[in-house]
Amino acid sequence: MEARNNMNYRQRPEANYSSLKILVDGTPADYQHALKNPIVATRPMEIGTIIHAIFLERKPFDTLAIVPPSDAPKRPSSVQRNAKKPSAETLEAITFWDNFNPSGLIVLDRSEKQDVEHCVESLMSSKWLADVLADSDTEQAVYGDVDGVACKGLLDIVNRSQTLVVDLKCNSQDIGPDQFKWSVKKRLYDMQLALYSELLGVPQRPNWVWCVAQTTPPYLVALHKANDEHYSSGRAKLQTALGKLKQCTETGIWPGYPDRPIELP
Repeated sequence: MEARNNMNYRQRPEANYSSLKILVDGTPADYQHALKNPIVATRPMEIGTIIHAIFLERKPFDTLAIVPPSDAPKRPSSVQRNAKKPSAETLEAITFWDNFNPSGLIVLDRSEKQDVEHCVESLMSSKWLADVLADSDTEQAVYGDVDGVACKGLLDIVNRSQTLVVDLKCNSQDIGPDQFKWSVKKRLYDMQLALYSELLGVPQRPNWVWCVAQTTPPYLVALHKANDEHYSSGRAKLQTALGKLKQCTETGIWPGYPDRPIELP
């Protein structure tokens, strides 16, 4: 395992959790398509990115996002922009929005900014998190070989003895234990736990805690500790994904679904 800061992390070619999870239930063809066509961030993803950067990296809000003034014109649609004879109001709106955000920051409305501020405030208010952060590194990039595949990971919070990892998730709802356990299964968070544990290279899997921040009122923070079953299920999924990736890399063949009927499970 090799640990570094996260400089140039996203430009490096190693396989990561986001790409590997496609191979668990998807096909190698899906994997190749995703590599060539990165997903466009949704609004919840953008808000989560801002919360991560403010809380973990202490970046100021105004270096990450921008809020239009209250009297800003409505953002023109693609249809309005491509109209043959746009109205004067449309032209004025196009001019405003083309000049409003020259740095390309994420654009939030005022209520979304308040959600971010309240969410970060709740995270900052956690004594448990404050104690953990006092002896931890944040946004720690790790690289290594897992089952013969070069992999990488970006750990939100890892204590310096590498025995505790805290993974920050942002969610508008379903942050309680009964709801979040389904998120772990549906979004393959258990596979992320297994991958990062392997990349850390510690003799036993680290103590792993999901810190789930609610991005809507009442902006609660839930701390969920992973168990051995999470690691075991995640390790099985990781082996499936890495096995497919190795085979396709060696053969140069990235198939889709078989050309024959398959009985549903």
